[in-house]
Amino acid sequence: MHPVFNLQHLKRYTPSDPKFGERSTLPPTRDFLATEEYEVEAILGHRIDSRKKDNRRIYLIRWKGYDPTEDSWVSEYDLRNAPALKHEYHAMARLT
Repeated sequence: MHPVFNLQHLKRYTPSDPKFGERSTLPPTRDFLATEEYEVEAILGHRIDSRKKDNRRIYLIRWKGYDPTEDSWVSEYDLRNAPALKHEYHAMARLT
């Protein structure tokens, strides 16, 4: 969105006709912006994503409470809330 708008698009507020009933207010948008967070059970592997300009690592993740068919590749940024698991994986794989 741009912080600039055309004044000609503004209109004076007029209340709705009572025959349409009361307008309900929308819930706060902050509730909708939150995303669900899943817990990582283990890091199974990694690879370098060469499509990114700086060749970032992406990790194969096993999600807690899900079976192996749900394993997925996630970016290093998406693992920012699991630093202990990442450190443990690097120590095990000797990638430090």
